[in-house]
Amino acid sequence: MATNVAHSTSFLFRVGSVALFLLMAVASISSTARRSQSSNRRPRIGLAVDGEGAIGFTQIGVLKWMAEHRIPVDYIAGTSIGGWVGGAYATGMSPDEIGHFVENSDLTERLFRGDSPYLEKGKWASPEEIKLPGLTGLQLNPFMPSKHPDAIVPVFPRIANSYRNLRSFDDLPTPFRCEAADLRTGQLLVLGSGSLPEALRACLTLIGVSNPVRQGDRILVSGAILDSIPTEVVRSMGADIVIASFIPATTAFENFGRESEFSSVFQQIARSLDIARMQNERKGLEKADVVIKPDIASFATNDFTRIHQLVEQGYSAAGARALSLQPFELSDSQWREYVGNREDRRIR
Repeated sequence: MATNVAHSTSFLFRVGSVALFLLMAVASISSTARRSQSSNRRPRIGLAVDGEGAIGFTQIGVLKWMAEHRIPVDYIAGTSIGGWVGGAYATGMSPDEIGHFVENSDLTERLFRGDSPYLEKGKWASPEEIKLPGLTGLQLNPFMPSKHPDAIVPVFPRIANSYRNLRSFDDLPTPFRCEAADLRTGQLLVLGSGSLPEALRACLTLIGVSNPVRQGDRILVSGAILDSIPTEVVRSMGADIVIASFIPATTAFENFGRESEFSSVFQQIARSLDIARMQNERKGLEKADVVIKPDIASFATNDFTRIHQLVEQGYSAAGARALSLQPFELSDSQWREYVGNREDRRIR
């Protein structure tokens, strides 16, 4: 009897050992498969774009080069005109569509400075007193009409009208963020839900050129004054690789000359803003894996009649970084899938 029990116990032990071995083998295979799938997943690419005024349209050329070389943009974030280009791409427009739209729009300087129907006096009807330490009675005359954000970009919102009430900008064909600064609190806001046209207007609004965008208790202007190249934002969206297409604005230091003593109050204020901007630019670029830097030395922020040349400059700048960008190139089938997914999510 004892022998039979011993045999039974031994048999059950062997069966249990075999079952345990099989379970461990299955778990190991599953784990290996998951690791294989994870390692085979292509890196997600994020693009951070900036650019004030007309020079921001060089970003169209950067996107065009990337599309022609099958380099995907899985996440995009931007500031100023660069942010608008990023928002247009996020709606599902191709770089060629964006370029065609811009080149066939009235973007002459009068749109920003000019005559009826765009002119709106705003609140700067008379000189305002500025209070600075050690100075009294300093008067500032309005240097240009302050204009409503709907007036300054009357053509731009059309591309985003289908996306006026989004739970999240992640629901766009390409997930998108843009930045605005709240003049009340001094906070930098990452806009990622709600009305895309309103977010783009806030992203474009420059102090002294157009009235801020009012959103509840917030008074919003372009976030470029606090974070001109939003690489950290793109990383937080889920990007494994962050590409920064960076367009440095012309600085007061360059405008005034290297021998300037900055004796004017306004020169000092402008230079102070330059220094603050350069610091946040440096921090943003340090967090990028690849930096594209178009040469805009021969262009000005009001060169709205040279859009084609600006696009070409962005295209060339991306091509100059080909060795760094080519590792992210997709196969033909992968690219078709990427483009197809964007098309499926697009609202026309």
